Amino acid sequence: MEESTMTPTPATTAQVRVANVIAELTIDAPPERVWQAMVEEAPEWWLPEFYTMKGARFIIEPHVGGRAYEDAGDGNGLVWFNVIGVDPPRSLHLSGFLYPPYTGPAVTLVNITLEANDKGGTNFKLSDSLLGIFDEDELTHGWPYLFDSGLKAYVEKKKEFRR
Repeated sequence: MEESTMTPTPATTAQVRVANVIAELTIDAPPERVWQAMVEEAPEWWLPEFYTMKGARFIIEPHVGGRAYEDAGDGNGLVWFNVIGVDPPRSLHLSGFLYPPYTGPAVTLVNITLEANDKGGTNFKLSDSLLGIFDEDELTHGWPYLFDSGLKAYVEKKKEFRR
């Protein structure tokens, strides 16, 4: 029998972190429209640099037990999150696991809330609570960039509802 060449490298307490990342923005459309775009039209606004697989589409299944995932076809893809709570068009709650090479390993809980504001728009708030090994800078800049340059830009450019 050959000897194992694997050498475990335990994480140090300096590598394991806890963080809560908050992203807030205002979208010039009512919460119902933002919700519709967020969950039904994700492939339209999800930014290319956020995909891990070439040719994939980002899908959100907005029901308890659903998934938020990259669909690369033929059963290939990557599950980012599982849906653990949903209250359309007000909130979406997700749990997931981040793993190398995308960061991690880490556990993440994401809460997205949509609230109507007095100007007919939506106050969007995302809270991402993490435990594990991750790059806090990537998360702090990544979420606002994705939802500002992706979802907000898409919704404000394409305001009509599609039924």
